Amino acid sequence: MRALAALAAGAWAAAGALGCGKGCGDGDAVAELVEHAGEVKRGPAQGGGDGDWQAIADGDSFRCEQRAQTGAQGWARVDLRSGGRVRLAAATTIRFACAPGAPVFDLELGEVVVSSGDEREASWMLEIGNARLARGSELRMSAEQDHLRFELIVGEATVAPTEGGPGEALAPGEVWELEVGSAVVRRVEAEAAEPTSAEADTDEPEPAIELAPEITAEIEGRGARVRAPGARNWSALPPGAHVLEPGTAVRLGRRGAVALSGGAGQVRIDAPGELVVGGPEGAMAELRRGAGWLQSDSAELRVRVPGGAVMARRGDATSGRTSVDVGKARTRARALRGEAVLSSDAGGRQVLSPGERGEITRAGDLVGGADAPTRAELIIAAGESPVLHVAAPPTAVGVDVSEVCASGEGMLEVAARPGFAGPLQMSKGAPVAIVRLGLRPRRHLYRVRCIAEGALAEDVAASGSVRVLRDAATRALPRRAPVNTVDADGRRYTVLYQNLLPAISFRWRDSRDSGPYRLHLQPERGSAQVLRSDEPRYQAEAGSLAEGSYSYYFEGARGRSPTSRLSIDFDNAAASAYLRAPAVRAPWTGDTLAIAGAALPGSRVSVAGKALSLDRQGRFSTTLSLPIAGNSVAVRLAHPRMGVHYYLRRAR
Repeated sequence: MRALAALAAGAWAAAGALGCGKGCGDGDAVAELVEHAGEVKRGPAQGGGDGDWQAIADGDSFRCEQRAQTGAQGWARVDLRSGGRVRLAAATTIRFACAPGAPVFDLELGEVVVSSGDEREASWMLEIGNARLARGSELRMSAEQDHLRFELIVGEATVAPTEGGPGEALAPGEVWELEVGSAVVRRVEAEAAEPTSAEADTDEPEPAIELAPEITAEIEGRGARVRAPGARNWSALPPGAHVLEPGTAVRLGRRGAVALSGGAGQVRIDAPGELVVGGPEGAMAELRRGAGWLQSDSAELRVRVPGGAVMARRGDATSGRTSVDVGKARTRARALRGEAVLSSDAGGRQVLSPGERGEITRAGDLVGGADAPTRAELIIAAGESPVLHVAAPPTAVGVDVSEVCASGEGMLEVAARPGFAGPLQMSKGAPVAIVRLGLRPRRHLYRVRCIAEGALAEDVAASGSVRVLRDAATRALPRRAPVNTVDADGRRYTVLYQNLLPAISFRWRDSRDSGPYRLHLQPERGSAQVLRSDEPRYQAEAGSLAEGSYSYYFEGARGRSPTSRLSIDFDNAAASAYLRAPAVRAPWTGDTLAIAGAALPGSRVSVAGKALSLDRQGRFSTTLSLPIAGNSVAVRLAHPRMGVHYYLRRAR
């Protein structure tokens, strides 16, 4: 038996055929595949051979008399050019018809879900009946032997036989049938419906759930569905508040959320997600998938997750709040206020303080984050953004939060990307939080949030970045200024310097004059200079030209050179310091440790909080008493152009 269904935007067609509408003529595309999974094929009209079927991709279109077919494990979503949408379940075949008065598509086998969209109502003409959907409605149809079955998913719908029998208004979740040759629309008890959809709209009944206090579910957005305890079918759950009994399952659509409240607190899950109200051992809900949070307003609130349970425990002065994310392989939890307690079905238990994270796998294993080091090799102030020079990364870096957190306690979070959406390192400290940083990523972003009275603050108290370089700082800084040659040829030149301003040699290579020569030098700011020479060249001594931009040209007795441009810039990528002592990987013996090296002019150097003076050559030296906590020492250098750098030495 073939059930014909026509979808067209417009008025209710009580009788007669609906035309195909604009864009349905021969040769024109009438529909487009917009999304699919598994095998989807396009084939000829009835009677074509198996060899005529072809696999298609998203974006491919269908023309008159072509057919669409999904495989046993596939599904597809098709948009009709005349308006509306058709979702094909697994093992479904439809044909697109274009003759005057014919339906737009013909359901030959399987099951489809047709949608009217949010802007217009839609009507269907069927071989054995008619159907109408209000705006924003969805109707499931399946062709089974000698009858057509309807189930309204959401919205409003009316179905009626073509023989003139009375029409019936469908309620969400109700199942109705139209039989061939019958003038009656017959209702089918929902519990008797067999599951056929690839979207798993019917499942095994939920197991018995222990009774719990009355729970209210606040539904946000459209598309939520509900299944009563012991039932097999899902029905629409409109936005608003609903009192749900234990064992009720709630499934969210693509948007929206469900918030459970009652008894010990609240549970919220955002779409797409699914949960069951109530659970063993007094759980408020069983979370099956989705991300959200649970809040304990009394002593504690518990939810079941695959492989175990998560509990939010109230703090001394605040409610307990824990974020959860139930994925395919594991559930991630993070304590926001109070404590979070993770317990696995394998018997494990983990207690998280504010800001800390943990995981429960579906196999029941507890997984904690990477262990933070207990001792820092160097400590920076919260908000500082230094470059770390170390011979052998990674490095245990501590961030002192005492200046930004009045409580003296904070949570340090480190990520590779802005937004902190990716993998995080987290460490709690009072007053120093410690993490281990390596060469990758190129720049570690960090932020500090304060902890007060057992609650993690929402606001960020300080942020910055840290870059780690594999650099032992054993290369001495230049002692002589470099000499650079630039030509008067009309081009632009850039000279970079490190610690000493360079000497610049100007020349006019193409000169045909015999002299004398004058070099005209105009700085970007300041007065012009005219420098005389007997040859077409002139050397400015080291330090005579300040950092900045210049234009210059030579003038002879009979002509002049093109005007060229010169920029003298500080090299930010060059080394900023040199450490002569202690040597890399040398043992530290005796009662004192010598620190010696050189830094760029203008640098401020300190070690262990002690400022060091520089001599005229930029050299510094001091001694520290041994032993040194952590068996490491960091020389801090602050330069007005290069920023803050730390140079680390470790004891062997």
